[in-house]
Amino acid sequence: MAESTSRIIRLAVVTSSYDTVDAVRRVAKKEGWRVIAKVSRHYELATLAQQRADVAIIDLANLDALTLIEEAAKALPEMPIVVLASPERFGELQRAILVGARGFVRFPVVASEFVTMINNILTEQEQEEAPASQHTLCVAVAGLKGGVGKSTIATNLAIAFHKRSHADVILVEAHNNLSDLALMLNLQPRHTLSELANSRTIDTRVVKAMVQKHESGIYVLSNTLKAEEMAELDQNTWNQVLLHVNEMAPIVVIDTAPTPDLVLSEVLFQSDKSLIISTPSVPSLRRAIDLYDTISEDESIQVEPYMVINQLGMPGGIAEKHLKNRLGKEIFCMLPYDPALATLAMNSGVPFVLSQPRSRLSRGIFEMADRLLPQNEHEKVTSSSRKRTFSLPWRS
Repeated sequence: MAESTSRIIRLAVVTSSYDTVDAVRRVAKKEGWRVIAKVSRHYELATLAQQRADVAIIDLANLDALTLIEEAAKALPEMPIVVLASPERFGELQRAILVGARGFVRFPVVASEFVTMINNILTEQEQEEAPASQHTLCVAVAGLKGGVGKSTIATNLAIAFHKRSHADVILVEAHNNLSDLALMLNLQPRHTLSELANSRTIDTRVVKAMVQKHESGIYVLSNTLKAEEMAELDQNTWNQVLLHVNEMAPIVVIDTAPTPDLVLSEVLFQSDKSLIISTPSVPSLRRAIDLYDTISEDESIQVEPYMVINQLGMPGGIAEKHLKNRLGKEIFCMLPYDPALATLAMNSGVPFVLSQPRSRLSRGIFEMADRLLPQNEHEKVTSSSRKRTFSLPWRS
């Protein structure tokens, strides 16, 4: 019996025989596998593609079985094919392997042979899909006060990274609240993080299916826009999501909530750099200093904190010449106050680095991206050896 923590394996059975389906289903049931079957002598490639199966089992007795194997091997390389062959079909096995089948099982089905073959195929597939780490940079955009522009900066920074590096960039919304990123990018998410609330096992394939490409070229993993669909993901789920995201693209930008919770803790563990966003107001600066000091003083966390002042020049804000003394820390970047441009970008769903790339605000984002991107291979960072024992001091 498959372990209870394993994800459900889906087997697509292509055959014209109900007896064959029943035989496979009996073995699969004992392993906790799910059989998807459409009994037909003619089977279209489009039908097989829709099954979203982990393994396709194609009966050589079917008409045009070899043609389907060849087409599926080319069009659906992520779906390994196993041939089901009765003794009178053994002469066709070599051709089936040559055109793309990964292995075969005989019919009538022998349970032990069948289970061994499927497990071997799944193991090989997982090994092939495990990519060499392409991780280069993961940036967390954080702050412990709402309204400081974290989501705006995260969105525009992700696009700036893509424009500057021409690499894949994933923008992640790492909190359990309603989505801001979808609004800022004028997206209607097909899948959202809330769908993972009841998932026991999360793999790269699941996360990839939830990522949506934006017209700017970046990829987005967002929360839901609907209050009735909200769900709270636990720390282990966030751990798995962020691990897989960091394997999927060289650059990741993570937008966080202004809350010192387990989600923020997990984000900081898996990031390389953290932008701590503050406006030039006393309450915002105090909370930014608290977060900066917490990250800097905890030896078990290796993320590098960078202080970013947003909305410099805002009415009633602390003047630039007094900010450094008030903070007592180096300021990485200061972005100008431009409420008209920020509001227009929010209302139109078009980030300002796209609509107004030459504005002072956009230039500040691009300069920040240039400074954060590794300049050569020696500066690339990995997160494989990070400890995950960090505990935010203000958490009970």
